[in-house]
Amino acid sequence: MSKPIQIGPVQAGMSVPDREIIALWKRSFGPEFQLDEALWQQNTAKDPSFLPSDIILARDGSGTLLGFVVVKIFRDLLNHPGEKLERYAGFGYIAAIAVSPEQRRKGLGRELLAQAETYLADNGATTLYVGESFRHFFPGVPVHNRAAVEFFAGSGYELGTLESDLDGPLDPAFFEPVLKASNKVTYRQGLPGEEAALLSFLSRTFPGRWHYDTRLFLEQGGSIEDVSLVIDLQDQIQGFLLSYKPGDKVIGPGRYWLNEKPDWGGIGPLGLNKDARGLGAGLGVVAAGMQHLYRHGLKSARIDWTTLVDFYGKLGFKPALTYQRATRPIISKVKGEDDV
Repeated sequence: MSKPIQIGPVQAGMSVPDREIIALWKRSFGPEFQLDEALWQQNTAKDPSFLPSDIILARDGSGTLLGFVVVKIFRDLLNHPGEKLERYAGFGYIAAIAVSPEQRRKGLGRELLAQAETYLADNGATTLYVGESFRHFFPGVPVHNRAAVEFFAGSGYELGTLESDLDGPLDPAFFEPVLKASNKVTYRQGLPGEEAALLSFLSRTFPGRWHYDTRLFLEQGGSIEDVSLVIDLQDQIQGFLLSYKPGDKVIGPGRYWLNEKPDWGGIGPLGLNKDARGLGAGLGVVAAGMQHLYRHGLKSARIDWTTLVDFYGKLGFKPALTYQRATRPIISKVKGEDDV
């Protein structure tokens, strides 16, 4: 008689079985989402909010890994306090879930998800999201994976907004005219020593996630020279855009799944001060990022996690991957007579 499958989080004092998880990931996800060790480590061990127990494993009686789920909780408020981040304290994220192909449609995925939801509720989450986390793997549920969409819908998650990753060429015919379109602002890459000025701008203008993500990017070795800036006539920063190249110390979301494409870059996010809007600076700073990547010999780029398909389409970008938001509240059990 075979031993039952054991499901539970990585225990305190135990190491995360990174290689096993990566091997199972590669068997479970399609060719468009092939994980490597560098991305795995960045989005788990190098995430300040990560705990090993955020990974729940399913093993058979012989110890073979059959499935896993990675959850996320934002725990970095002590280092980054503020109302724009405090709201994330009640969010629980299903960052990734996988079951070996041989074990599918046997209920293992549902059991992993149920344990993940209980773990998140026990750690203070009141609302659940699929993807979307800090140092996320996915913006939502990949729409082309109908089994995944049906799995979450059937588990009580409400399906919502569509988000896209966009691919486009780094073609001067697209970006050069845009760079010349406004005489109210100019664009350039950040300079060493401007890190504090950039973070000051972000703390005033985007004090939540973009400030946090950019600060983490810089702290973990990201270069200010990969940040395109919008500069007004008073030489003040009025907007920003991050871009990423192969081999960078920080793997940008646009580069997550492009490890086999060394001539591709990643772009995003971007943000503008309200005073810079309506001047063409949004497209302009994207064009500046495109030019920056082009000057490094790259041929194409991916913009991740956006609904602005028409906006980016003006620079030649088209949808490549589409995701659907999936959320549900955690409904606490109400104590009744049977509980007394």
